[in-house]
Amino acid sequence: MLQLFDINHNKLEGLKNYKEYYIQREINQLDILSFKLPIIDPKHDLIQEECYIRTKDNEYIVKEINYADSDNEWTEYVCKVNIEGIQGKPVKEINTVQQKCSDAVNLALAGTGWSLGNCDVIILRNVCKANCTVYDVLQEIQKAYLCEMTFDAVNKLVNVYQKVGSDKGVYFSDQLNLSKLQIQRNSYDYITRLIPIGSNGLDITSVNNGKNYIENYQYSNKVLTGYWEDNKYTVAKDLYDDAVTRLAYLSVPIKAYGAAIIDLANVSQGKYSILDYDLGDFITLLSKTKNVKEQQRIVKILKYPDEPERNTVELANKILSLDALNVRFQDTSNIVDSVTTSDGMLDGSKVGNIDWDNIDHIHVATADLEDASITTAKIGDAQITQAKITNAAIGNAQIQNAAIGTANIQAASITTALIGTGAVDTEQVADGSITDAKIVSLTANKITAGTIDAGEIDVVNLHAVNITVGQINGNQIADGTIQSNNIAENAVEAVNIASGCISADKIAPGTITGDLIAAGTIKESQLNWSSHLMY
Repeated sequence: MLQLFDINHNKLEGLKNYKEYYIQREINQLDILSFKLPIIDPKHDLIQEECYIRTKDNEYIVKEINYADSDNEWTEYVCKVNIEGIQGKPVKEINTVQQKCSDAVNLALAGTGWSLGNCDVIILRNVCKANCTVYDVLQEIQKAYLCEMTFDAVNKLVNVYQKVGSDKGVYFSDQLNLSKLQIQRNSYDYITRLIPIGSNGLDITSVNNGKNYIENYQYSNKVLTGYWEDNKYTVAKDLYDDAVTRLAYLSVPIKAYGAAIIDLANVSQGKYSILDYDLGDFITLLSKTKNVKEQQRIVKILKYPDEPERNTVELANKILSLDALNVRFQDTSNIVDSVTTSDGMLDGSKVGNIDWDNIDHIHVATADLEDASITTAKIGDAQITQAKITNAAIGNAQIQNAAIGTANIQAASITTALIGTGAVDTEQVADGSITDAKIVSLTANKITAGTIDAGEIDVVNLHAVNITVGQINGNQIADGTIQSNNIAENAVEAVNIASGCISADKIAPGTITGDLIAAGTIKESQLNWSSHLMY
């Protein structure tokens, strides 16, 4: 009987009227339960997604509901083993170095309500995983320790084995319990030589007589080389041991069998208990019709608890879903595989080994670079907090605020400039408007000024159309320097003319009044008494 629980894990009534009830189990995969229920069953509408179904051995969650029956009278339900306590638990980061498998599992399960059950794995390995769930960490442990796990959801236990199952001496024979046999064989992944590489280029030369590769010619003498790279390995002996295990799988072609088995151990009520089998068991396969006699392992079971005569198994000499093998062949050009870690992150230790000449384009969404040496860069938009540039050739620059210690500028076009202090060796100004200028020495070919206010002007030669002077000291005017015909009337007062300074022939008629002539200043021979002298 199947026991039903609602989505809040409250126990409801048991289910009885089901059919096509089976349980699928596969190595390192979550168990699946499936059954069909008639739509007229009173409990039909109680079964919803995320409800729980419990058997005598385990508990499952309803994940899929299909109304696919041809007569539309039966509904199919597909359920997976209930590990929601660990599948939905987030993990920020886990990083263990040379730890036992049991310690790594206990660390991963901390705070989930689950615990470690059986564990027979004794090797030490490294586990590194970030931004994931607890279930992701457990899968990483499976790959790191080459182990296999089962989940007991009723007791909340994770059981870990180096290999699930055992060798009980069971055989499948077409003369007894083997009713159907299908065979698949291929050698797509076949190699005989393996070069393992660990963290920071770690190889196995120190533990393998100076050779960086291992060989296995159990099937043929062909030399076919592959690479296996995993950055979690920091110990050469661990890398060597796991490489040997992988090559043992890869050095023979894959043989896979699909077998329909009559489960005599269950059908005969224990009479043939010697033929009882379980997932992971090694069995001897005997088929006269297919000419097969060899040992194989049960890697998948489809078991019908109420109809054991319908049970089927899949046999294989290797686990087809073991992606931990992850071997690249010698002619591979997949650069991404060689520079990423097992959790998809970039392995910084491998970036230096990339041949960038073989990369045409790379797109980086976000990069934090502490130190970068770039020969040529084309940047569409750059926001730089601080830049130290030895030499810059800039076609066009718009700078809001610049503090420049020293600048050598060959040509500058400046719209507006505010200069605190300027020292200019040579200045050519086409048009300058200066409000206030203090000039120590000025050499000018021509000065046009509206008004000049000067305390003192020393002029060698002064040619002026019109000079208006408030006062001129006579002792500063040399003889012959100023011509009288250029002096306007009333411009020079007689009292300011020193004795002997003006000759009579330089005085125009009618310009001198007699009472203004000092004695001895003008000679008689120079006077025209009739018209120019007034008393």
